[in-house]
Amino acid sequence: MNLKKNRAGFTMVELIIVIAIIAILAGIVFVAINPAKRFGEARDSRRWTDVSNLLDAILKYQVDNGGNLPVGVPAADGLNYLIGNGDCVIAGVTCNEGATILTGCKNLTEVTVPPTSIVPDYIGSIPTDLKGGTAAQTLYYISRSTADRITIGACTPEYTKPISVTR
Repeated sequence: MNLKKNRAGFTMVELIIVIAIIAILAGIVFVAINPAKRFGEARDSRRWTDVSNLLDAILKYQVDNGGNLPVGVPAADGLNYLIGNGDCVIAGVTCNEGATILTGCKNLTEVTVPPTSIVPDYIGSIPTDLKGGTAAQTLYYISRSTADRITIGACTPEYTKPISVTR
């Protein structure tokens, strides 16, 4: 009598080897992708969008209001100001983008006469940085050069340095 065992499936050793190979490949892929860096780059992309949208809103306001700038835009002194609401203080805020030194705060949400303001007429809200920005301290800055060019920048870029737009 010929008894032949009908073996179907895999042995435990074969399964462990396959699982180990998959784990090693997953580890290699995870290190190659580097999710922390990808998240930082995504936040930098958001910062680029925020500074561009905010500057566009200021310039559209200026066009619609006969060349007048919103109340919160600083004088043409070339100094950098932290953007925030009326509770803004620069104490404890560092702007690590190069040598950016903040000299005060500017509130871009004030209503002017005629009753228009940047928010909500030109932008839904003043953007805040994704890593610690608040309405009082957005971690974005604004300056106006003596040549009357406005710059909006981000204080805390992660991988793209600097993040600022001038027009």
